[in-house]
Amino acid sequence: MSGNADNQYDVAILGAGFAGVAAARELAAAGRSAVVIEARDRIGGRTWTKHSEALGQQIEFGGTWLGYRSSCRFTYGEAERYGIGLVESPNSSAFASFVGGKRIDGALPVPPEQIYHFERLMTEIGIRSRELSLHNTLGSFRLDLDYPLEDFLLNLDLPPETVDYARGWFSLYYGAESHEISTLHFLSQVAGLGYSALGLVFGIVDKYDGGTVKLIDAMFADANADLRLETVVAKVSQDRSGVRVTTTDGETIHAGTAICALPLNCWGDVDFEPGLNSAKQIVARHRQPGRAEKSWILAKNLPDPHFLAAGYPTHLRYVATDYITDRGSILVSFAVPDPGFDPLDREQVQEALRVYAPEAEVLAVDAHDWNTDPFARGTWMVFRPGWLKAHAEAIREPEGRVIFAGSDVSPHLTAGWIDGAIETGISAAAMAEFVLHGTDEPGRLTAAGDAATGVS
Repeated sequence: MSGNADNQYDVAILGAGFAGVAAARELAAAGRSAVVIEARDRIGGRTWTKHSEALGQQIEFGGTWLGYRSSCRFTYGEAERYGIGLVESPNSSAFASFVGGKRIDGALPVPPEQIYHFERLMTEIGIRSRELSLHNTLGSFRLDLDYPLEDFLLNLDLPPETVDYARGWFSLYYGAESHEISTLHFLSQVAGLGYSALGLVFGIVDKYDGGTVKLIDAMFADANADLRLETVVAKVSQDRSGVRVTTTDGETIHAGTAICALPLNCWGDVDFEPGLNSAKQIVARHRQPGRAEKSWILAKNLPDPHFLAAGYPTHLRYVATDYITDRGSILVSFAVPDPGFDPLDREQVQEALRVYAPEAEVLAVDAHDWNTDPFARGTWMVFRPGWLKAHAEAIREPEGRVIFAGSDVSPHLTAGWIDGAIETGISAAAMAEFVLHGTDEPGRLTAAGDAATGVS
């Protein structure tokens, strides 16, 4: 939409991912004027539906799956609201794993003599996850579990092959190594998947028919907000009169309040004045460790067209067929970046895939590098050990007239998911109403200039 002639709005929204777009829509319903400021040339943030010329298929380069229906009520609710159908990723017919330096064919991912230990791993995860409540916010309960997931794993005293499989499985789900992941975060997400350990791999299958772009376009059509694409925010300042957003081009946008829906790893690229609270500064400096390499592989000569494999240590921690085409299977793969491996090098990917499928021939690969993307600087949210205890509540707090949204700051088990982004966008719009009215509820919000904010 065209901009406001005087650059004055009720709300300035930083970021046009699902959180920012959800906030814009809710504000429009409340009769508020809003501008959405987006550094990219598109909306969608860390989701990106695009036709791949290499693969000959529309694919999701970023966030894809809705999550688990009972805990992801926003992603499913929005699909119902806009009449968007759902499609499922296909079931697999052939399986392989790579653990202990060897390939294992078949559905059991560890040596047969370790089946008891594998069962013990799955059982322990399920039991411990049931200690967590689906109704409490992350960081408000069982903080004794906020220690490295690697320690949780090693404390089970499992055989090395079972340990390898678990490490690969954890890194698939988070795009980080197990020592970088909070056990509390992991168990909370298992709880959100019906307390099923295997649900992390087999319970997440639903996708939007037509892609995430179909939903976000429908949501933005209801937003009635001005959209500034290819506009990079340099500074956000505030005082008693309102918020000023300054772009790298020197443009200044004025608003009564602002919603920051940027990825946590990009907070440090914006000059906030006054500065952010100490918790936000710490996490922005150290960054959340989610850095998954998600790539798509067109391959043939697999053990079965519907193929799934996982392992550790491997360049491809997980591969699974998501589409069948005339040319072959299109597999989605996840890995943790390795300086010696290029996920866009067809020959390297073929060598990595042959760890699981020795006869595989890779025809094409495609991916987007979210880690070097300056407007993402990583993938989905992963809480480092200790962060939930020390920083979870503080990183969600508004800073005077600046409210924070996005899946990275979701207070529930869907942190890191599209669902968490939509939820926080909706709640941020509600908070903006209270800031604009100069009141301090909900969430004890205080308008800029009040004593509690330290803003003068």
